Amino acid sequence: MEDKKVKLTIKQIKLLTLLITDQKKTPEIYKPGKYWQSKSNLAVREIKNNGLNKFRSSTDINTTAVAYGDAKVIDCRRLVETSSIKNRLGLLILNHTPLKLLFDAQVNNTRKVVNRLIELEKNVLTFSNPDRLTELTENYKLDNTINFGCDRVTIFKGKKYSSHYLIILDYLDFVEKNCTLKNMNSFLEIGPGFGTLIHLIEQNYKNIRKFIAIDIVPNVWVVSEYLRSLYGDCVKDYSITKEMKEIKFKKDSSLEIFVIPPWEIEKISSSIDCFWNSHSFVEMSTDIVGNYAEKIARISTNKSIYNFLSYSDKVFDPKTTFNPDLIPKLFPQMNFQMVKHPYLFDNNNEIYYYFGNKR
Repeated sequence: MEDKKVKLTIKQIKLLTLLITDQKKTPEIYKPGKYWQSKSNLAVREIKNNGLNKFRSSTDINTTAVAYGDAKVIDCRRLVETSSIKNRLGLLILNHTPLKLLFDAQVNNTRKVVNRLIELEKNVLTFSNPDRLTELTENYKLDNTINFGCDRVTIFKGKKYSSHYLIILDYLDFVEKNCTLKNMNSFLEIGPGFGTLIHLIEQNYKNIRKFIAIDIVPNVWVVSEYLRSLYGDCVKDYSITKEMKEIKFKKDSSLEIFVIPPWEIEKISSSIDCFWNSHSFVEMSTDIVGNYAEKIARISTNKSIYNFLSYSDKVFDPKTTFNPDLIPKLFPQMNFQMVKHPYLFDNNNEIYYYFGNKR
């Protein structure tokens, strides 16, 4: 498959450049930790080459959101092109030997296998978990979920749904049963992926019209552009908030979505009803999460709710992540309950849900 560059708009280039430049000037507490450093470098290269073009496809070349999106990587050589000098040198040597032909052949075979798995995935939930699938699709709106080349889909009752969206909706519905979002007006998510949850909440909770999404560079660029494709000028990115003295919601029912890098959290002056994180806290350092705890405490109220989800303590890698059981300890002002929930596509795998409110 030929690697073709996608031309970004001048506005997109300016936003990406601004984010990269300003992140270098910020304290380490606002920069990617060990888990994300190499992934962030890879994402910058992919954005410059491909933008969001088919970034949700497992069979295309764009690996922009490989660490948090719904696409899988078939050619692992793309993952080391921005890693250590040693790895890049090894890749350069590989690509100039007959071994490259062998690797190319294996990648082509893997692509065929992945295509077959994608076809099989379309019916997994229909046969393995039809009751849960019925509950989700009948109780929630799931419009426009298979954009940007998404090929990992579930077909149910003649309609196609993004499998990734269904997984995130399963989280949302589980949380809703423990802590309803129906009485809330504002929502802040740290580590929003490419914006799936905000998209789902906006569709299904018309009481919530004020959103803030916070993510590291360049992931924050992806969230900005993805949500802008859905909501246009309602999305306010870093090029706008950089010039603002404070980030504050209007006192009306208009839709506002601020998408900001971590250091801009210091500007938020509006109180937040619901704080959310899915999986990425354990991928940061405890210092970074502790800083978030301090900053969001300032904009929380006695009625604010904290909803944090994490993969189980059996999965985390102590070299790059920490035990999810530490999460509640980093938010001493909150009283947390921990509940386990089975993964939608695999009942043998669990996610941990930490639901917290003021002590």
